[in-house]
Amino acid sequence: VQSLPTTGAATIRLTATCDLGCPACPVTDAEGPVATQGDLDARLVEAREDGVGELLLVAGDEAISGGAVAHALRRARDLGFQSVTLRTHGGALARTGALSGLRAAGLGDVELVLPAVSPRTHDALCPTPGAMAGVGGALQAVASAGGLRVVVPLLRGVLPRLRKVVDKVADLAPDSTLVLRYPSLALTPDGLVTDPLVPMEAASASVAQALASVAMGRVEVEGLSTCALPTVLHPHVATHTPAHAPPPPCRSCALLAGCATPSPRYQAARGTGDLAPISPQASCDRSSVA
Repeated sequence: VQSLPTTGAATIRLTATCDLGCPACPVTDAEGPVATQGDLDARLVEAREDGVGELLLVAGDEAISGGAVAHALRRARDLGFQSVTLRTHGGALARTGALSGLRAAGLGDVELVLPAVSPRTHDALCPTPGAMAGVGGALQAVASAGGLRVVVPLLRGVLPRLRKVVDKVADLAPDSTLVLRYPSLALTPDGLVTDPLVPMEAASASVAQALASVAMGRVEVEGLSTCALPTVLHPHVATHTPAHAPPPPCRSCALLAGCATPSPRYQAARGTGDLAPISPQASCDRSSVA
C-alpha cells in the first residue's frame, strides 16, 4: 500500500458534533459518516487505495483523549499518507503532553476552530460556558510548536467582530495560517441548520472589509464563491476542500482556473443566485455549466 500514488485529499470524522455544541461549525458540518472503531482501518485503507495522500481528521475531546486520534494517526502513517491534519475546537490539546503525543504518532498541522477571542463573546456564541480557557491554551500550545491553522467560522455571531478576531490571531500567532471558512449547512435529524448562517454575499462583504488592510501572506478563504470576493482576494480562495469535490465550470467564466463555489448543500437550499459575473463577458450561472 505504501507504494501507491499520493494524490487527492479525504476527510474522516471521528466525532459527530463539536464538544462545545455550536451548530454549523467546521467540526459539525464535516461531510460523511462518523468512523467507528470497527470501520476506521477499512476506510483508511480504502482512501489510500483510491490514491489519497492528504488526510483530514475531524475530532472532539473524547476522540483525542481516548486514543482514537492517535490510533488513526499511526495507521495513516503506516499506510503511507503524506500528511494528516487534525481539525478540532482545541480543548483536549491544552492538556500537558497531548500535542506532543499526537505529533509523535504522525500528526502534521492542527486546525483550531476559533469563533471569538474574548471569553465573554465565546460564551455568548457557544453553549458551553468557560470553554475559551481550553481553546486559548490549545492555541498557545500549537502556535509555539508550529503547524497551526486557525479556522474562523463565518457565522452570524462572528461576522460583526471578524476584524477583531483577524487582528488578534495576527498578534498571538503571526506564523499561523488564518482560514476564514463559510461553513456548509449542517444536516441534522431535524433538517438543515441554517439559523447561524448569513447569505453568502453578506459573509463575502465582511471578509473583504476585515482583510482590507491585513498582510495577506497566510490567509485562506473557504466555502465562498470566488466571484463574490474582490479580485485581490482571489489568490487566497480555496478552490476545493476535502468536504466536497470541485464544481463543474460555468460557461464562459473568466475564473475557470481558480473558481470556488458554495457547498452542494448551500446550493440545494439557496440556489445559485448569489453567484455573480466578475466581468461583462463572464457568467457564473451554475445552472448553465459546460
